[in-house]
Amino acid sequence: MSGNIVSVHLSDDIKGRLDHLSQTTGRTARALSEEAIEAYLNQQEWQMASIDEAIAVADEGKFVSHDAMSLWLKSWGTDEELLPPANDIFKSTK
Repeated sequence: MSGNIVSVHLSDDIKGRLDHLSQTTGRTARALSEEAIEAYLNQQEWQMASIDEAIAVADEGKFVSHDAMSLWLKSWGTDEELLPPANDIFKSTK
C-alpha cells in the first residue's frame, strides 16, 4: 500500500495502549492509527457540516421558541409524546 508518512509524538501512556491494542487484536499499530485518524476526521467533518447546515437554517430567520421546545422535550417518554415543534418565531433576514 502506498501512502504518506506522518510522524506523531505520542505520550508513553498512549503508545502503550496502542501497542497493547495491537497485540490484542493482531493488527498493526499503523493500521489502528490510520483507522483512528480516519474515524476522527469523519466525526469532525460531520460536525462541521452540521454546524454549517444549522447556520444556514438560522440565517433563514426561522426558529422554534424555548417554550415550544421545552414542551416537546417534556413530553418525551410519556404516553402523550408530542411531534417536534414547528417554527414559531420568524425574524427579518434583511
